[in-house]
Amino acid sequence: SVTGGGEPFLMKPENQEACVEWLLQKLRLSRNKRTKRTRLVLQYEEDVDAKDEAACKLQGIWRQKKARQKMRHKARQQYEKMWDKDNYCYYYMNLRTGVADYKKPLILGSEDLDDPVDEWRMITNETDGSVYYQNPATGQTAYISEDEAARKIQRLIRDYQASDIPTPTITEVVKALRFQRVAEENYAKDPNKLANIVNMALLSHCLLDDFAKARECYNLAMKKSSTNPVLIRAYAIFTLAACDNPKAKVFKKAHEYFKAASLSDPELEKWEVAQNSFFHWAVVSNPKDPRALLNYALLHQCVLKDYDLAEKFYMRALAVAPTDTRIIENFEQLEKQRLPGGAYVGRGPSNVVLKRSEVVEEKAEWGEWQRMFDRKSSEKSFKHFWYNRLGRFTQFVEPKWNEVWQQREERSEITYENEADGWVTFWDGQLGVEFYYNRLSREYQAAEEAYEGGEVAE
Repeated sequence: SVTGGGEPFLMKPENQEACVEWLLQKLRLSRNKRTKRTRLVLQYEEDVDAKDEAACKLQGIWRQKKARQKMRHKARQQYEKMWDKDNYCYYYMNLRTGVADYKKPLILGSEDLDDPVDEWRMITNETDGSVYYQNPATGQTAYISEDEAARKIQRLIRDYQASDIPTPTITEVVKALRFQRVAEENYAKDPNKLANIVNMALLSHCLLDDFAKARECYNLAMKKSSTNPVLIRAYAIFTLAACDNPKAKVFKKAHEYFKAASLSDPELEKWEVAQNSFFHWAVVSNPKDPRALLNYALLHQCVLKDYDLAEKFYMRALAVAPTDTRIIENFEQLEKQRLPGGAYVGRGPSNVVLKRSEVVEEKAEWGEWQRMFDRKSSEKSFKHFWYNRLGRFTQFVEPKWNEVWQQREERSEITYENEADGWVTFWDGQLGVEFYYNRLSREYQAAEEAYEGGEVAE
């Protein structure tokens, strides 16, 4: 401190002893870590050195951090994380050297590379120049691109769909084209002749999608002959496709027409030309026309009585025109009429119902049968049904279990016989399970069940 006279207090002669004591308190021995030399310094000098050293340490830490960041950035550019689908783990590919390692690069420390992108990449084999495709996120490889795969799937779908539509023969094609060409000409020449009216009605209904003209021709033809099997079948399909009102009455009348046509043309011989030249040709020439698909679905539903195939064509029509009320109403009618008490009652509900249903019960003794439950069914009594996994069909009535066992015995092979107690072991290859039959008591048992008597071979 400085006194009033301006001279520092410790510098006065009389304060020499205090000055020495102050210096002794402030002096420090400082060792240079680099030169290993020791020197005597004041505290403030040591503080400055400490600050300089701390600054140097901070600078070093900062430089190390920046260096790590730079190296990790380079590592992210040099390495890629990929999935190994065989070992269910990730591995790291060095893009520069082509070397793969399951251990993460050490330079990444606690960090990791981003998960691989789910995409297909084209890879060229450096050895032979061949090209293949790889998805780093799934570990899958393929020798066709994603676009090529999509096109191939589309072709397969088209081929599958086309398999439900018979390919017409050359004779059928010529006949169909001739019928279409002359239908309008003949109708124009003689609009009162029944055959000309019917052909014009079929042409307008199936190929021209002119329901007004079709209705006009059908009504005129029905006045001339309401018993012609070709006419009444086509007219019945038309009234259903047009969704005429009242719907319940129209549906009932249409099926009366179908029944009457079946009596006079049970083998569909008279109907064949109309089916091939108009209904079939319509879907062959334009497989994405929703009305053509609707007519074809009604053909299978009402004339050919192939309800599963009819359902397929309804689904295709709805895929093209999901809001078309005529398609929707006819499809719903098919589903309703397949229930017990309906016009199309058979084994069980449709494939659409099967796909949305769940298995609620399975038993070893039931073999291939499962009890299903349809939550969306509007009819409570029809929520449960049975499904045969091998035959892939459904039915509402409970299977006749004795017949089921007998069918299983016929298709299975004997693997063990015990003559003492009558037990025979069968191997059901289609289900991959064993079952047993006792020739003395004539009873069957599933492999899970125990029985009293002799041993069964393992």
